[in-house]
Amino acid sequence: MKKIIISSLIVVLISALMLISCKDGGSMEIISDSESVVSKEDIHDIENEEVVNTIITVDVCGAVICPGVYDLNEGDRVIDAINAAGGMLDEANADTLNKADYLKDGQQIRVPFIGEESAEADDGRININTADIAELTTLPGIGEARAQAIIDYRETNGNYEKVEDIMNVAGIKEGTFKKFCDRIKVN
Repeated sequence: MKKIIISSLIVVLISALMLISCKDGGSMEIISDSESVVSKEDIHDIENEEVVNTIITVDVCGAVICPGVYDLNEGDRVIDAINAAGGMLDEANADTLNKADYLKDGQQIRVPFIGEESAEADDGRININTADIAELTTLPGIGEARAQAIIDYRETNGNYEKVEDIMNVAGIKEGTFKKFCDRIKVN
């Protein structure tokens, strides 16, 4: 019986010490199964941590309600820029845009009007960020295997930032690039 009374007193004493420590503003430690220690101060810091978004600026023009320059968050998509500009007009030719594409700082998003050719069709150059194998094989020195390598590279690494980035594809060096550099573009 004495052992039960002593054990009970020890449990009460430990509980009282923990309660006093918490009331006095002391730091209580929480220990998980993995034996990592988190203090009340650490929890407070985590709760007050701010999420920082990188702001990018894009120009939205063409068949939108409010054309203009808009500040958006990095990671936003073309549709977010269009929505920031009030959405598309009824006369917009929405099928020519990749509305799911990620935005880049300084990018211009032009929403063409119905009947208006897109900017890609105007200059005759091939956009290496959207071209398929058939389009790429029209370039001098690019066969089907190399065209597929161009597509595989952009699917693995994301869109090409500048036309010179195509030289990162295996088998395309400066000599080959010079043969078609004036016939390609990135958007």
